[in-house]
Amino acid sequence: MLHLVVVAYVACFAGGVTLVVVSTLAARHLALPALREFAILVAALTLILVAEAARTYESAVGVDFGAGLDIAAVLLSVAGYLGMGWYLPTVALTVVRAEPSRARSLLLAVLASTVGLLGGLRAASFLLWPAVAAALVRWSFGLVALAAVHVLAGGILLAGFHRIQHARLQLVIRTFLIYLGVFAVLAVAQIVIRHVPAVPAVFREHPVQEMLYYLGLVVMALFFLARYFSQPTEGESLSVPDGFVQRFGISNRERDIIEMMGRGLSNSAIAEKLFISTTTVKNHVYHIYRKTGAGNKVQLINIINSLK
Repeated sequence: MLHLVVVAYVACFAGGVTLVVVSTLAARHLALPALREFAILVAALTLILVAEAARTYESAVGVDFGAGLDIAAVLLSVAGYLGMGWYLPTVALTVVRAEPSRARSLLLAVLASTVGLLGGLRAASFLLWPAVAAALVRWSFGLVALAAVHVLAGGILLAGFHRIQHARLQLVIRTFLIYLGVFAVLAVAQIVIRHVPAVPAVFREHPVQEMLYYLGLVVMALFFLARYFSQPTEGESLSVPDGFVQRFGISNRERDIIEMMGRGLSNSAIAEKLFISTTTVKNHVYHIYRKTGAGNKVQLINIINSLK
């Protein structure tokens, strides 16, 4: 059974690396909010799984890798939980378009530091305080810390859900909130299971629910990103020169919209790419035409080309 758990960890690790790479590449091409932060968040999750997998592998093969593995597990756990504590709320705040503030950054730093400390406490106990390690495992400090961060992120998304303009992004966030609820139930179940001697040891000693949650998140995110990568674009890219931007006072968002118009994207397609409503796109197009004096897209493109 331990070997199956090791295989599950390998699958999680492979899926996590794939999602980090895909998210990083997508951030360069797609106008998705907080996509770079999401990639770092997945990387942090992967570090947590690597730390858990190291101990599981040690048990599966029946060897002792010594203090080196313990030290590596502590470092990976602290880094992973620290990243989770910072980037999960950050992604949620970015998606709901919350205004940044110094106080909020300070609170996030305190939260991330606390979560990182609690996450690394269990791993450190095996190295520094073997006598209390069993108690730390029983109380599941790391699992409680993860659950608390997820509850916070879910609360942010619920409170700011009305600020999300695009219907497809609303669907993704709604699905993720349901997923968070399932994770909370699984987390409670995992803590209870660890107190039931009749349950097989593999379920009491290993975070099976974390692996299920992680694999589900990877599959859901990859499916969502694949739908955007598979969307065809029409026409060639349109380069908007700086001289045009400065002369007509074009904003960064208007510049993005002009470039998408040059590729032949419709207002609805632009709205989908930028996660805004079609009405908002139309308003931006109206202001672009008013600033430049263009009557239609052809005239706008001719004005741009004349300034190159």
